[in-house]
Amino acid sequence: MAVLDSPFVPDPARVVGTASYRFTEEAFLAGCRAWWMTRFPGYGSPLLKLVGFVGLHLMLLAGIGLFIAEFAGPKREGEGEGASVMIALYLTIMSAWLLWVFLYGFRRRLRRLYLKYGVAGREVALTFTPERLIVQTPQSEASEDWSFYRGAVELRDGFLLRHKAFVGGVWIPDDALHAPFNHQSAAAFFRASLPEYRVLNRRARLVAERAPDESVA
Repeated sequence: MAVLDSPFVPDPARVVGTASYRFTEEAFLAGCRAWWMTRFPGYGSPLLKLVGFVGLHLMLLAGIGLFIAEFAGPKREGEGEGASVMIALYLTIMSAWLLWVFLYGFRRRLRRLYLKYGVAGREVALTFTPERLIVQTPQSEASEDWSFYRGAVELRDGFLLRHKAFVGGVWIPDDALHAPFNHQSAAAFFRASLPEYRVLNRRARLVAERAPDESVA
């Protein structure tokens, strides 16, 4: 895709850098993770995952146990019986819903969301100028002034440009950048172009890709 042929770039000499990548499900997931990390600092931490996994399953077992104790045990009369049933119902439904939303059905929901995007599986080209960001896909082309963006978040494997107008942003993985516009030069450019800049010493990708010259032991 010829990013410099855009009508939004009247002077190619104004281009600071370019990038392009295929908008795969992995790229979509990395962008989602990058955004969640900016909103919830503890997102994805092993301790939080462990506490959530164990806690929600214990909550589910407690709810089921209360049901079994209530209906299989000795019959009781009075308000206490109804309260126990309501507590058991709440624990069971709430824990089952949370487990589905955040664990067992999480990737399925993300995949459905990814497939709704018109650029799913297609090439995305980005052009950076001092005035604007230009985004090109096989179907469309858009240009936005930097004032439309709240700021940038630098991660170890890319950048997230946070939009002002809506939730989310533009994920730019490091391996999409075209030399000589690398991670360091992109970081300097975003610092100078955007009002907010944050650094998170974390990776957005679930698994870091092995460099071509690395060997497998």
